[in-house]
Amino acid sequence: MTARQTIELLRRHESRNVTFIEPDGSWPIVWERASGVHVWDANGKKYLDLTAAFGVAAAGHANPNIVRAGQRQMAKLLHAMGDVHPHALKAQLAQELSRLTFERWAKTSRKSEIGNRKWPNVPSRFLSTAAPVPRRSGCTSARSARAA
Repeated sequence: MTARQTIELLRRHESRNVTFIEPDGSWPIVWERASGVHVWDANGKKYLDLTAAFGVAAAGHANPNIVRAGQRQMAKLLHAMGDVHPHALKAQLAQELSRLTFERWAKTSRKSEIGNRKWPNVPSRFLSTAAPVPRRSGCTSARSARAA
């Protein structure tokens, strides 16, 4: 399928707020394949991937070790709806991420915790980069829209 055909299918069948498409069809670049740090578009043009999306920044596209690990896991269990039906690997990953971050930080620096119903036990040093959205921010929630 050509890039123009792909873009046309997106225009016809995808919500307009998902993929930005230039009116003349010059954007987006439609990717066909990828390997390492490179991607190729549907017309065969090679690009250096500077997007660093998801795990590609650390592992590269089509990293053979990652592909093999993924194939092994997919043969065993592809998707478990981890927030509803967790898998043991999810718990092990959470434990390891905690060990590498919060547990390590707690040992090397003072940790002050605050707690209330919106921010339960969040170390205060992390709150400087995030804040709750005010109730009247100009956004309409589903509940307030139904009440109106």
